[in-house]
Amino acid sequence: NVAALPGGGTASNSSPHADSREMTFDAAGNLLEVDDGGVYRRTSPRTNTGDWFSVIGNLQTTEAHDVGWDSLSDVAMTGNQDTGTTFQPSAGATTWVSISTGDGGDIAIDNVERAANNQSVRYTSFQNLGGLRRTIWNSAGVLQSTAFPSLTPLGGAPAIAGAFRTPVETNAVAGGRLIILGSNGLYESLNAGTSVSRIGTVGINNITSNALSYGGAQNNVANPDVVWAGIGSDVFLRTAGTGSVNLVPSDPTTATIRDLAVNSRDWSNAFVVDDNQVFQTTNAGTSWTDITGASFPTGTEFWSLAFVAGPLSNAVMLGTNIGIFMMSNLQTGVWTALGNGFPRVLTYDMDYDATDDVLVVGTMGRGAWSLSNVSNFLRVPATVANRGVFYNGSSGNSGNAFASDKQALLPGQSSTFQNYTNFELGITGFVVDIKDLPASVTPAQMLGSLQFAQWNGISAAGFTALPGNATPTVSSIQIGAGSNGSSRVFVTFPNNTLRNTWLRVTVLGNTTTTMSQNDVFYFGNVVGDVNVGNTATRLRVNAEDTATIRLNQSPIPGSATASSIYDINRDGRVDAQDTFLVRSNQQPLGIVAPITAPASRAISSRRFSSTAELFQQVLVAPTLLVAPKSQSHLAEKVKTVVVSPDRIEYSPIKRDTQLVPPDPAPSVESPKVDKAYWYSTIDTLKASAIATRKQRLVDDYFSAF
Repeated sequence: NVAALPGGGTASNSSPHADSREMTFDAAGNLLEVDDGGVYRRTSPRTNTGDWFSVIGNLQTTEAHDVGWDSLSDVAMTGNQDTGTTFQPSAGATTWVSISTGDGGDIAIDNVERAANNQSVRYTSFQNLGGLRRTIWNSAGVLQSTAFPSLTPLGGAPAIAGAFRTPVETNAVAGGRLIILGSNGLYESLNAGTSVSRIGTVGINNITSNALSYGGAQNNVANPDVVWAGIGSDVFLRTAGTGSVNLVPSDPTTATIRDLAVNSRDWSNAFVVDDNQVFQTTNAGTSWTDITGASFPTGTEFWSLAFVAGPLSNAVMLGTNIGIFMMSNLQTGVWTALGNGFPRVLTYDMDYDATDDVLVVGTMGRGAWSLSNVSNFLRVPATVANRGVFYNGSSGNSGNAFASDKQALLPGQSSTFQNYTNFELGITGFVVDIKDLPASVTPAQMLGSLQFAQWNGISAAGFTALPGNATPTVSSIQIGAGSNGSSRVFVTFPNNTLRNTWLRVTVLGNTTTTMSQNDVFYFGNVVGDVNVGNTATRLRVNAEDTATIRLNQSPIPGSATASSIYDINRDGRVDAQDTFLVRSNQQPLGIVAPITAPASRAISSRRFSSTAELFQQVLVAPTLLVAPKSQSHLAEKVKTVVVSPDRIEYSPIKRDTQLVPPDPAPSVESPKVDKAYWYSTIDTLKASAIATRKQRLVDDYFSAF
């Protein structure tokens, strides 16, 4: 039905998008066609009375081969196969605007050069570096000016010969600088594209390659001159000055390098990827290590890389033909799927912006995506570094003297005199030092992550709930005050509510503490016991304890330290008052028994290494919904989950569509680690099959406790 042929054309002279990929007929005899622009229907295809109609609906079909993030106006920009260069007109927008059409070229965003003016600079072009333009935008995302850099070659170099896809990168630490990899070499501009110098004679020869990095840092010193380039199967590097790049001492691969990423804190640490391997150098290319590991199914193809510097660890993001994977520097060679909700699609390009802590992703056929608060995925699980007891309410030693001679009883250990105090007021306070506890955790949240029980070691009932008057309080959390710079959590109890008993404390591994598992410990109290006359089955207070106190009296104020076992009331001296306290608490037969703490159960059988991992699998996973039949498509809804005080957000930002609105996000403050909590969350899922599978995950996780 070509218009030039007799009887050809359409009723309205319509046509589908260019670059057709497939055609078929539907049940009604209409012709369906898919191309770089989406899906189209031709009615009455045997005559010229029909027309072409878009049936894209809310499908996100853009083939985004290059993506960047403007941290000033919080919007993304993409270079697309056959649908030009597009950008979000405002933060969160899902209908994008074209800045140029045709085959979009690589895009580059300079968030440094005009930062003082509250402006950003964006570079765009179409195929073969055609129509390279430099646009300036304000913080509201409004265009301020447009210019077309001349790219005048210096030093007698030939003009840049653009490739179909010409990689362009701005400098990470210095504004107004960019590098361009043409088909005839690598070029550098120090003046925003007005002129260029040729710094490499080897050009790009593969449309799948985009392996450039420009500008970096090392030992907290910026280096705007460092250049990394993967061209063909070779890696080039310049470490200083404005001269040419040179081959690194050794090449990691003989295959075509598709992408390259550099540690933003150490430019000598770089990563390259070919179609099925990832390599790392920590010495500027002198040697390389294969860090691919064995995590990927057969047939996985690698396409893109991004480096993320987190607060406590770093990670490399790997884009593949089946989604995005992450490797922490703490587990080299171990790759895990990044979050949930990302489609199984070829991930062609990624850009991580440290200012906004956001990862933007370009896919071949599913548009552009963003992942906010990426560093949340890099948190090191918190661990308990130390535990101690103190004499809250004592009349001496500032009222909270630490018992330096006491230590917690841990699982698998049998109790000794070091594990219990003889303070007259009982157990009135303890501390737990937690390494890498999030600084935003409040005392109230911490209290919700603690569980308590008591037992005298004799009763057949075992550990039971605390008495009603033994109300615990997290009095403070002192960041950096604990062992090895950990956070010290202070917990207190009212006086005389936990006397002559063992206290069991459980610090929960959950999304508040970020600990990977529970930590259990014990402290005891036997008022007046100075460790004489005890037996293997009873801790007794009798005349021997009274006599020992009399023999060790030191009535001068301040003569007894907090670790003195004879100062029963911890008033800084040993006198008749202490003797009286022992006499009044004499229990010749013993009312407290030594205990052996149960050993921790092995967790090697658990499917998840941490509660946080379980959280990701159960709460952050997307829900698939069937949209109204009239739209004839599946719409993917991605839940947005708020984890107080941080936010984990995985939301599509794809072009030319209106997303199905998500349900209100659940708010998770400080969930208790029990099945009831997880089940109540799972019940909100619309798909019963998904809910059943997730319940099995929860059952597997908790089977170890």
